[in-house]
Amino acid sequence: MSELTVQAAFEQFLADPKRKLITRSKYSYKLRPFLERCGELSVTAVSETPVNKWFTEMEQRYSDATLAMTRSCLVAFLNFCVDQKWLAANPAKQLPHYDARPKRVITADEEHLGQALTICGFLSRSADIRSRRDAAIFALAAISGARRSNIVYLPYRETVTALAHPEYDERVGNIYQVSTRGKTPITAVFGEWHADILRRWLDVRPSPPTGVDQNRLFVHVRPSSLGRPLEANGLGHARRNVCKIAGVPIITFQEMRKSRGTAIARQFGLELAAEALGHISGTKVIREHYYDPDRHAAHVAILQTGRSR
Repeated sequence: MSELTVQAAFEQFLADPKRKLITRSKYSYKLRPFLERCGELSVTAVSETPVNKWFTEMEQRYSDATLAMTRSCLVAFLNFCVDQKWLAANPAKQLPHYDARPKRVITADEEHLGQALTICGFLSRSADIRSRRDAAIFALAAISGARRSNIVYLPYRETVTALAHPEYDERVGNIYQVSTRGKTPITAVFGEWHADILRRWLDVRPSPPTGVDQNRLFVHVRPSSLGRPLEANGLGHARRNVCKIAGVPIITFQEMRKSRGTAIARQFGLELAAEALGHISGTKVIREHYYDPDRHAAHVAILQTGRSR
């Protein structure tokens, strides 16, 4: 048996001229975490144990659709290793076929989200500019359920105007609204607590240099690119930074969006959830991808509406 490393074997797998560039990108993206933890191992050391451990961890964080795609990529790579006689059998084939299971919607852990938002309140009062910006990004994503692509293109001037002209409802207090840009625009809605965090960021936001987009709410704060528009990867760094300081597992933008959709749908119905998240197609997408039904409430409803014995 060869002592080839997993990383070297994967590079040979990608080098197959039959594989298109987009396919190579998919395999690289989906299997990057596996390579980070097992890449230096000998191919012969890849067994059911590390494969099962990795998927057990992922099951706590990812949807079945993501798990199914990752399984497919890993099986294909390890089949290649078997074909090359580097492995006697494929240890990933014993994994469950996740796409055959009932669909689950993975939402943010409410306790962890609460801890992260508490930290946002403290960070927004920090003397550190980056901390104020990161707190504003995270807090806005958590309350609005906006996509990352919506938040990255939030307009500066419209946000300043919105902060000066809230609506008022006696049930919730001030209501602030900003129409986002991006591929699928939505209206980001937030309350007074979030507005205060945004104001603290605006107090220290660097002015963009001449020649770049002047109307982006979130910008870089490091000296080398001070004031330049923050892109999607920068938002990811901000989100991870807040979670790290809060001492909680990484919470994704999609998990926050799904939490918002689920909370609205449970209390007010799927139609309002679709409206809040900006899904013009109606409730179908919400039901399938953004709504985790309250199963305990469903069980109680069964017994409450059934005949007692």
